[in-house]
Amino acid sequence: KDDLGDCTLLGWISNGTYQSLDSNFIGSVGRSYTITIHLSNGKTYISKPEIISAVAPIDSVTVVYDSTYITDVRPTQLIISVNTHDPPGIQNFYRWASFGYIPRYSYGSYCCSFCEQLLADNQINILSDQFIDGHEIVQPVFYSPIYWFGIHYIEIKQYSVTKDVYLFWQSYLDQTNRTGTTLDPLPAPLIGNIYNAADSNDFALGYFETLDVYTKKVVIKLYFLQEYWLESIAGQYIKQGYCHDAYPNTLDNNAIPAGWENAEVIELH
Repeated sequence: KDDLGDCTLLGWISNGTYQSLDSNFIGSVGRSYTITIHLSNGKTYISKPEIISAVAPIDSVTVVYDSTYITDVRPTQLIISVNTHDPPGIQNFYRWASFGYIPRYSYGSYCCSFCEQLLADNQINILSDQFIDGHEIVQPVFYSPIYWFGIHYIEIKQYSVTKDVYLFWQSYLDQTNRTGTTLDPLPAPLIGNIYNAADSNDFALGYFETLDVYTKKVVIKLYFLQEYWLESIAGQYIKQGYCHDAYPNTLDNNAIPAGWENAEVIELH
């Protein structure tokens, strides 16, 4: 529901995913929103109002080749960063989410050795402009591993979040990044903004966010790779069989993912 009294029902799409049943109900910058959740046990949970604040646009995307990042999980990688100008005189908080389709290769299949694998960044990536108000922001948002030759298709979403959302995710990061030493901060409960309508001290785990988003898609073409060198670095990650079967979440037969037809092309030499 918004602060004007307009509301929409959310229909079940899949486990944990609900979507508005009214295509005309669209979030607007400056409006505040709440959610009401009715459980089968008779309990009702409601959220505190969240305002959608405007997000700054992404000015450009920078790609840097990182040859030092070689582990037992992935080979060398591309560090992909956004460049944006923070609006001056306004307290802003940001969150980023990114994913990409990256080229993969498999041995032993002449017809189906190449494919694109979907790779999502599930890390919480947030920033406050407390010390950089009005300045340029250069923020790493995605790390794309180089398993083989081919094009990297990357989508970046830059969100504006409220101060309360930022503090919630910052507390989450403090909890999950604890190392078990005496220098760690004391654990504290993660308090969200969704609570029992009959008991305001009974909080649900999680947070109801309202976000403005700026989306940027880029196509990254690499022109400096050599096969003998690439295979010596990434060879341990190459599997046998059909590419689509060897790796999860891949597109068939080296298909180009939909949606990148008009995306910016970045060449890396």
